Amino acid sequence: NHVALESDFWIKDVNYSLLDLFAGQEQWARLFEGGQLYQGFLSATHYHRWRAPLDGTIVRSWRQPGTYFAQKPGQGENQGTWEGTESQPYLGHVAARAIFIFKHPTCGYVALICIGMVEVSTCVIEPQFIVDETMAPVGINRDTEIGHFEFGGSTHVMIFQKDRVKLVDWAVNAVQHQNDPEPTAMGSVIARAVR
Repeated sequence: NHVALESDFWIKDVNYSLLDLFAGQEQWARLFEGGQLYQGFLSATHYHRWRAPLDGTIVRSWRQPGTYFAQKPGQGENQGTWEGTESQPYLGHVAARAIFIFKHPTCGYVALICIGMVEVSTCVIEPQFIVDETMAPVGINRDTEIGHFEFGGSTHVMIFQKDRVKLVDWAVNAVQHQNDPEPTAMGSVIARAVR
């Protein structure tokens, strides 16, 4: 909750910096200041194709080059955790990623950032859904395939504008479910509009 426009994302606790998540593109980062963020993890055996999370339009999308095999500087301080798990928030700011900005009539702007972890650095956006700053928005239907990772093991972030949606209970406390025997099903509700 209350995602900051800019913060130190590499220090100890989980912090997110919108300006860094959006690779310095302030016009997009500012839309989400004070909003809510959900981050999920995909193991190497999970489904690695991206599907549109809503009906609406894609107003901007791009592939952002970044690091691979990176981990947060304080990694390894907690015994028994895999470095990729603890570094997920950090990787969202520095790893190779695909960034989508959607617009929905009720939910407002919604961002989906698909982030390669460890050796995953190939993020592929389907050509018809690459929307640069000179193009008109592209209509999209929920569940349409918009891209994929070329190799398994990755993470993703959804960011919502302030006061437009409310994360459902399981998404607010997603870390508590990290060891559940069954992964969260694709297409599960993450948030509901408040208007």
